[in-house]
Order: sequence, then C-alpha cells, then structure tokens
Amino acid sequence: MNKIEQPYISHFRTMAESTVEDVKHFVKEFNNYLEPNYLTNMYTKFLLELKHCKEGFPINRYEHSLQTATLAYRDKRDNEYVILCLLHDTGEIFDPYHHDEIIAELLKNYISDKNYFILKHHTTFQGFYYWDKLGLDKNARDKYKTNPYYNDALEFVDKYDDKAFDPNYNNMTLEDFKPMMLEFFKQRKSNKGSFI
Repeated sequence: MNKIEQPYISHFRTMAESTVEDVKHFVKEFNNYLEPNYLTNMYTKFLLELKHCKEGFPINRYEHSLQTATLAYRDKRDNEYVILCLLHDTGEIFDPYHHDEIIAELLKNYISDKNYFILKHHTTFQGFYYWDKLGLDKNARDKYKTNPYYNDALEFVDKYDDKAFDPNYNNMTLEDFKPMMLEFFKQRKSNKGSFI
C-alpha cells in the first residue's frame, strides 16, 4: 500500500519561532507562483475582468488592451514590449487611479528599466491628452523630461495606448497572445526564488 504524503504544516505562532526548514519550505512553495503557466493563467483572468470596464469609453478595457498589444505586435515590437502593451491596464481592476504603478510593480522582475518606467508613468504621459479637461496639469509629464526613457514613454502613449480606442479595428485575440505571455513569464530577470 502506498503511503500518502502529508502536506507540510508548520507549528509556530510567530515568524520568529519558525525554523530554517519552515522558511525553506515557504520559499519553495512561493516559487509555484512564479511558474509561467500559472502567471499566464492569472494575467489572463485579470485581462478578462477588464471586459466589465467600459466607463463610457468607445470600447471596453479588455478590447483596449488587445488593441494596444495588436498595434505593437503589427509594428514588430519585441515580445516584452507587446506583453507590456497587453497588460498595461490590468492594474485597473485593483485601483483605476494608480493602476500604472500597480502593474509596473507586478511586472518589475520581468521587464527592462525602460519598460518599467513606461508602465509606471503611462497615465501621466497620456494625461497630456485629457487632464486639462479635469482641471489638472496636462503637462505633468514634463517633470520627467530629463529621464532617459522620457521619449520612450511618449512613443508608447502616442503610437499605442492613445491610438487603441477604435471599435472597428481588427484586434488579435487573447489566444494569439497566450503563447507570447507564456514566453514572457519564462524571462524573469531578478528576485528569482528569493526575497532580495
């Protein structure tokens, strides 16, 4: 008869009481959340949640995300950039006013410094086109003019994000992007299996 393996259970009441074996087990288990198939499925769910987000836009946020990525793909951008375009608004399901910072932090270990800057500040850069209609400073992005990635963020907004609200555009499908997402999540750049 085969012995059924019991799940690992710690018996401490505070982290200070944990053993080396406990902590090593946690880290091993945490790494399951870095598995590319898991991440692809999780971000697919985030994207699908954006189908419910329209707020008066010409298309919902899901279609906007597909369109932004389709524009980048058809412009022959690299895979990291295409997935940045696909996922750039997924942080909206957590907080629409700080979604750019949320998604930048979630993807930080998978993207270049340039793409991190683009994600983290894309709302401020796109604000040039509408913040004045809210009584805000549409030129707020100017505070980043000395940043080496300033022009890259301008390009992202001008060529892809701001141009992706066309209800008649022929978007690629989420299924088209899933293999690219899987490949993207295989390219973890830092903090692999560690807190630091």
